[in-house]
Amino acid sequence: MKSSHLKGLTLSAQTLVSKLRSWSTLSQRWSGSSETTALLEEIGVAAEPLAIPTLISFGLAHYVEVRAKAKSTIRHLFAQVPTESLPLLDESLRQSWGQVEDWYGMKPNAIERLDGDTDEDLVFLGLVSCHRNGYVRAEALRVLGSKPSGVIIPFVLIRLVDWVSEVRFVAEEELQRKLSVEYADAFVNCLPLIDRLSKNSRYRPVYS
Repeated sequence: MKSSHLKGLTLSAQTLVSKLRSWSTLSQRWSGSSETTALLEEIGVAAEPLAIPTLISFGLAHYVEVRAKAKSTIRHLFAQVPTESLPLLDESLRQSWGQVEDWYGMKPNAIERLDGDTDEDLVFLGLVSCHRNGYVRAEALRVLGSKPSGVIIPFVLIRLVDWVSEVRFVAEEELQRKLSVEYADAFVNCLPLIDRLSKNSRYRPVYS
């Protein structure tokens, strides 16, 4: 998938996303109805990763069915994002759906409730590390760092150039812990991302 696909949704995908964003029916769609999960399924089939910022709040829903479907759909869409395009997704997540307090107003103490070891859980937590709140980003990185999975590597790498120095420090710590042969494939897959990050003024040559 080309990075340009992260710059706008097609009209058909916009229609699906608008249904999820409809404030007048939001409580119904959040309640675990079959309509909610069906919409999430359709968005997954549409295969447009820029829908992820809208789906992220549904990964926090109180109903297990909605939460599970949202996370699986997000993981499916995230798998189509080239690593070098992750900064674009990162930016879109910081601006997403401001009226939904569950996501936009998330606090660091909420991270412990997101813990899990499946790929769906780890991708979701990785995307939480793109949150607008620096304390949330840092806490998400700490939890991610405890997971023995290569899935987390791109999320740690992108925070190396975070504009908040404390977040960069946490990212460096977690990166050091993952510098082993066990994660070699994950780092190789992230070489395009590393190349893009190296052009950022906050990127330190020692990272390479």
